[in-house]
Amino acid sequence: MALSLVPAAVRRGLAGRTLTIRSSLLRFPAVRAAVGLAVGFGAAAVTFLAVDRYGTDVDAELRVVVQEDLDHDGYCATIREGGRALRVADDAEGWRCGGFVNGMWSPVALDFEALCVWQFGTSALPRENTADGAFSTVCIVPG
Repeated sequence: MALSLVPAAVRRGLAGRTLTIRSSLLRFPAVRAAVGLAVGFGAAAVTFLAVDRYGTDVDAELRVVVQEDLDHDGYCATIREGGRALRVADDAEGWRCGGFVNGMWSPVALDFEALCVWQFGTSALPRENTADGAFSTVCIVPG
């Protein structure tokens, strides 16, 4: 009698029912869960390694830094004597720079472009960060 290279359990499986990975996964839910977790964590690890190795910058020119803390009073003090920022409405258009001009109190609309340039440099631009509200305007600076 010759020694068989195929184990008896496999021979029985080949004789009647097919022993496949798919049938094992369907038959044993714990195995299916373990394989699913292994595949998920493996894909996450590959993603993290790829991002760590190659980064996420598609185009560095598109990166901007959002500056949210605007110095309304500081800017108004530069354009009016004793200047202060005032809100006359609860939206971005409601800001005024009030101050004295020739001894008279004279409020003017706050120029957000000039405010961004004054506070963050010549490349800064104003943008609406939220749909409405007095504090919705932010300055962005190309990174």
